[in-house]
Amino acid sequence: MGYDSIRIDERLILRPPRMEDAQPIRDLIARDSEYLDRYMPWAESVPSLEEQNRFLTLRIERLGPGRRSEWYAIEFDGELVGGIELVIPDATTDRGEIGYWLASHAQGNGIMTRAVLKLTERALKELQLAAIWIYAELDNRPSRSVAERAGFVLNGEYSRKLRLRTHPVIMAGYSASAGEWESAN
Repeated sequence: MGYDSIRIDERLILRPPRMEDAQPIRDLIARDSEYLDRYMPWAESVPSLEEQNRFLTLRIERLGPGRRSEWYAIEFDGELVGGIELVIPDATTDRGEIGYWLASHAQGNGIMTRAVLKLTERALKELQLAAIWIYAELDNRPSRSVAERAGFVLNGEYSRKLRLRTHPVIMAGYSASAGEWESAN
């Protein structure tokens, strides 16, 4: 993989995913399926361990050399509790998108806000992207609050290709531009 772990503090680390994460991720999905499947199409059914291994293999391969997207496992106090991804569609774009999920038992510790802040800083300062976007389903208050606490600006509502339980989803779109980020942070 073309990127390293990011230690945010002594309790919180973002690290590239590993194949041995398949079982813990599958267990988190199983434990939180009722919560996660409200917002995440991939959580509408709990994958078998074999399916989770296949998914993880494909994702890790997609993050190989020459790729600009970065996907991190989130560890808090040594436990895998979620994931966060910086998606950069291709080498010609100067914009990226951050997506994330967090196990319900880990919420309320500022984990995701700190992770979003650190990954946004990396994207805008180190990778020199012009803007980062976050999209959250309109009624996904926890995800929207993360974007707002991280200083992202609400730009409007957008119809995305995402479908939950066969229904199209309208998303709130938030952005942070490099210029705004520099002056605010």
